[in-house]
Amino acid sequence: MKILNSRNETIPLEEVAKMPVEQDSDDILASIPAAPMCGVCAPQPSIAEKARAEVAATKAESRPSLLVEMDVNSNLKPRILAHVGRMRAWDLRKLDIENRAAFTGALDAMFGAFGRLEDCLMALEQLGFEAKTTPATRIASRLSVGTPVTLRADIRATFAQVYTAEQLDILTVVRTTDTHVQLMAGDSINIGLVKIIHVEVKP
Repeated sequence: MKILNSRNETIPLEEVAKMPVEQDSDDILASIPAAPMCGVCAPQPSIAEKARAEVAATKAESRPSLLVEMDVNSNLKPRILAHVGRMRAWDLRKLDIENRAAFTGALDAMFGAFGRLEDCLMALEQLGFEAKTTPATRIASRLSVGTPVTLRADIRATFAQVYTAEQLDILTVVRTTDTHVQLMAGDSINIGLVKIIHVEVKP
């Protein structure tokens, strides 16, 4: 028996049986690995979704620092209390009186200080205190009358045109404002007001 192929050729049935089976086009397509979706073809967030994400990010960044720390304090409280409670349950009878007193005193101090901090944070919130953390406030928080400081290198170069190196090496704080600090040299020469951001606290 013979079979007529697409080219009008007759082929014996025995040879047809030996021929490889052709894959269906759907099978061939399915066997091809899918290429990774490119950035252009991938689903893109809508304008509204982008706007919502930007608003959420802005709100997270602008959250008052005081409220953030109050939340942190609330989250830490149960852990701190459990931490202190577990150590208070220790058997300290084999410790000498001095070490036992030092340890229990430290636990009491930690417990008390944590409670006082919580009360202070709540009081600050009621007062409407605005907690700020900027490069200038980080410096200002370390300044008090008599604090030894030095001028930032670029600012010192300007003052060096008027004052000697010895005078600029011995600067202390006289008083501060919200933005400036008044400095005095070692020989009681008033350097004047300098922006807080322009000074560095000596170690």
